[in-house]
Amino acid sequence: MQLMVNSQHIRLLRCVFAGILLVNSLFFFRLNAQDIYLSHFDAAPQYLNPSLAGQYFGERNDFRVNGNFSGQSFGSFSNQYTTMALGYDFPVNKFGVGYFVINSRAGEGHYNILNLLVSGSYEISVDRRYRHNLLTGVQFGLMNHSFNQEKLFFANQYNPATGGFDASQASGENFNTTSLMMFDAGLGALYDFRDRRKPFNPFLGFSIFHATNPRLSFYDADYFYPLRFTIYSGIGINLSEFFQLSPRFLIIHQGKKQNMDAGVFSFYRIPYTKYEMITGLLVNSNDNITVHGGIKINNAQYRLSYGFNSFIEQQITTSRNMIELSVVFSKPSNVKASF
Repeated sequence: MQLMVNSQHIRLLRCVFAGILLVNSLFFFRLNAQDIYLSHFDAAPQYLNPSLAGQYFGERNDFRVNGNFSGQSFGSFSNQYTTMALGYDFPVNKFGVGYFVINSRAGEGHYNILNLLVSGSYEISVDRRYRHNLLTGVQFGLMNHSFNQEKLFFANQYNPATGGFDASQASGENFNTTSLMMFDAGLGALYDFRDRRKPFNPFLGFSIFHATNPRLSFYDADYFYPLRFTIYSGIGINLSEFFQLSPRFLIIHQGKKQNMDAGVFSFYRIPYTKYEMITGLLVNSNDNITVHGGIKINNAQYRLSYGFNSFIEQQITTSRNMIELSVVFSKPSNVKASF
């Protein structure tokens, strides 16, 4: 019986703690706003850069599908953050079209971020051998932020007589709404050089998201969602016909926040088989280290990663652990031989 009471108290404490965090997060959102983070950023091409929608750098594919799942836990309160994403894109001559949805849910209050996006790209390269690839793209869609107030307890709902929280009492929080729908847009460009006969294959991309500056406020305040600037770059180093190393980095600047990933990936194609082994290591500017491992079988790529903090945080949370899975599948075109 004592164990059950303690469990209930722990549950209540977690709810009120989440409520306090949510209010603080909403109040200070203008200082801390950041989009959903994916460590498998290259496995969600439309989320990385809209110019990548439907562009396969000379590979003849009818379409591409990508799926992502990320699960994170923060600190001893076991606040769970889960993210799921699904993308579909296809080429139309020099154009590319893509559809992308990403949803993230956080904590006891089920704070939810949903993006529904449509991307369009255009290849302006003149290299028929697809060695020099210059791409541009735009993106439009809807963004929804919401939370479930009924899942939370606030300080005003604490009842000292019972030592618990009373959901029938007023919370004292004056939210105008608990769900916001906004129009969103972005754009990007990317240069990519690909020739496995050459030792170095560099690439560089730049993108801007939330170009419409959508208004985001659950209170009576005018706050506009900050632009997200992304730079993605790296180089493929072809050490042999079967083995490539690829140092790469990602810089994200949004509002007053800046995040940088830097690391190296290796791709080893087992000779005379359909298998390619993938390994990688990323170090994040927030002191997060992510270890990647995966395999590519014909036109399907599977990758799993585990991320962990390299230090003890100074604030409420004590650690951050993240498991992420991505799958990318491309369907080759059925090109008939001409005689």
